[in-house]
Formats: sequence, structure tokens, C-alpha cells
Amino acid sequence: EGVHFAFWSPQSDYVGYLVEDTIRKSAVKGGASTTVHTFSQRVLEATWGADDMIIAEVTGREYNELMQVSAQGGSAQVYLTPDSTQGEDSFFSPRFLPDGRALIFGITRLNGASELVVQDEANRTSLIYDATLLLAFPAYSPSGHVLYQRGWPRSDGIWAIPYDVSASTVTGDPFLVTQRGMAPSVSKDGTLVFGSFQGPADVQLVLV
Repeated sequence: EGVHFAFWSPQSDYVGYLVEDTIRKSAVKGGASTTVHTFSQRVLEATWGADDMIIAEVTGREYNELMQVSAQGGSAQVYLTPDSTQGEDSFFSPRFLPDGRALIFGITRLNGASELVVQDEANRTSLIYDATLLLAFPAYSPSGHVLYQRGWPRSDGIWAIPYDVSASTVTGDPFLVTQRGMAPSVSKDGTLVFGSFQGPADVQLVLV
């Protein structure tokens, strides 16, 4: 069907996935997939929260914004829209933190910079800012770090920044995890899975 992104439900009993402008879900135990919502624009990424709400990155003609929709279906609503008066250009790569309520996502800025932030209700905390390279695919690790890809489309490696999730505070400096990695994902037991460049056009998945 042209699936281009997949994501777990909080209890890992469903997998959500994207097909062009549509979010669909399938039960892990089997059975037919169902449509959650079809947007009027293409959906690039999504994440499933503890309150059964899905936050999706939706692309528009001028910017990418974050939309929310119930995993049970229904109408979608705007969750966050970039504010150009604050220098924001687009929002991308939304990921819920372990509580399923605080959201980490990326911001591209009008000056070409990139930033990873945590949104918890009305509060926003900046994790890291880069003036030149895109910071994408944030992934929380139970080791107490946020991992991310530095650089796009060519990765400058997977980096990590120490982060206290309970205090929503950065506790150290970023450091390189692996030079040739991209698109990290971390399970609840700390297993890191990521893409790895093997050559100019070859990409494979590796389990560490």
C-alpha cells in the first residue's frame, strides 16, 4: 500500500502506519486493518499517546504542523502550528515521552536553525539547538537520554543528550553514539535500533 511510517500504540497491542494522507492501524494479534483518519494533506510521521490520541506531522503548502486525532477515529484538530513571529518555520518528528503526554518534536526555524523541544501542556522546554544541521527523529532512552539524528538527508550520526524526564531538564552535553547511524528508535528495555549507512546508496537496519 505504500506504507512509509509505522508506530506502536502505548500498550504495543496495535501498530499504526501511514499511507499517503491516511493513518491506519492493525492489531498485533491479527485481523483487518482499519482507517483512523484521512487528512487533506500528506502525513509524514505520527505518535500514539497514553490518552489514545495520535499526534501527526501533516505537511502543508507553507509549513508542517502537528494535528491530533483519536485513535478510535473521528475528526482531527490542530495541536500546534508554527508561529512565524517567533521564528518558527515547521514542526516535525513528534514523539511522546514515556508518560504518553509530554511530546518531544523538532522545529525548523526561519533562520535555517533546528531545535528539539519538549511540550508539556502549556510549557515548552528547549533540549538542543543547532544553527546549521537538522536535528530529527528524537527517541527517549530509559538510560536517561534523548537520542536523535544530526543532519538531513545525510546523517552526521546518532547523538544523545542526557535528559531527566521527571524534571524535564537537560543534565549534560550532547555526545556522539555512532557516526554512521540514522533514525534511532529505543525500546522500553533500552534496546537501540537504527539505520546504518553501508555505502553511497545502501542502508540496512542493525540491532545493538
